Amino acid sequence: MSPLRIWNRVRQLSSWQFTVGRVAGNRRAFVAFAESLAELLTAGIDFVQAADILTHQGASFQRRLSCAVSRHLEQGLPVSQALLPHVDVVAGNVFAVAERVGQLPEALSAYVVRERARMDWRQQLSKSLIYPALLMCSCLILAIFVRMVIQPELNLLEASLEDTAVSSSAESLWSNLSLGVIVTILGAPGAYFVLYHVRRWGGLKGLRLPFDELLRNVRSERFVDSLHVQLASGVSLVEALRALCSVQTSWLQSDSEIVLRELLAGSSLADALPSRLSPIVREVLSVSEVTGDLTAGLRRSSDLLKGRIARKLQRVATWLEPVTMSIMGLVVGTTMYGVFGPMYRTIAGVGTHA
Repeated sequence: MSPLRIWNRVRQLSSWQFTVGRVAGNRRAFVAFAESLAELLTAGIDFVQAADILTHQGASFQRRLSCAVSRHLEQGLPVSQALLPHVDVVAGNVFAVAERVGQLPEALSAYVVRERARMDWRQQLSKSLIYPALLMCSCLILAIFVRMVIQPELNLLEASLEDTAVSSSAESLWSNLSLGVIVTILGAPGAYFVLYHVRRWGGLKGLRLPFDELLRNVRSERFVDSLHVQLASGVSLVEALRALCSVQTSWLQSDSEIVLRELLAGSSLADALPSRLSPIVREVLSVSEVTGDLTAGLRRSSDLLKGRIARKLQRVATWLEPVTMSIMGLVVGTTMYGVFGPMYRTIAGVGTHA
């Protein structure tokens, strides 16, 4: 990887944390706007009246977007152009094609259903993971506070007593065990991140990391679902792949470029898929290409991968809580031992001096 590409990647990672909250909030606001617009259009109201109604009600984002839609209509421009800055490439391509064939209300409704389902899925996942994460963070904060503030004071008090017995090596080992656990827990995500990117940039190709299969299924589902949504709306396969080649997600862009290049060379879609995608997709699509129903094959592949991802995340959430409680017990127990050991020795030393 060139130094310029590495620098661009570092800049992208540094700016991500400042934009992710704003992007998520705008996406929720746009989903609400799309739902309101689709309801009005489905009820028989034309675009001009629907945009005028939404201009005078709702949140500020909805009013601004409604004004932009009204300006596009007054200038004779497509409505989908006003929506493009607020959606990804896939949805923008779907909206443009649906408007040309007069099915923009249906496309907006399908977009709302899909985004609502994804947001509900993310919310359920967050709820299952946030409780163990909060327990772990509170435990680590307590252990670090005890190690950094309380235990040094007790050690100083113990050392000030001349007749205090020297602690054994076993006691020192137990008292430092919590520190080792804390360092391991805090360093594990960083080590995983480093190993993942070292393997991605060309080193340690044979290294297998936890959650590799889960990440593979997630990427495969994202790729298949993006193709299915576009093909179901009337976009051709080549146009759908060219749209995916312009996305900002690097792996999705790379996979789409590989598939498009192989397709233009004469390969079938199943044979053009890169090896880093799930083999389930290749098997399902090979059958769908024989039967001539590629869109249904993409939908079945997406549903199958979604089920696998949901079951895997459910298993992770199931064992995450007991593992978290075990680590908490180890950290708290060893930390308390490191506190009470010097405390008892100090009390014994005070009794000896008395």
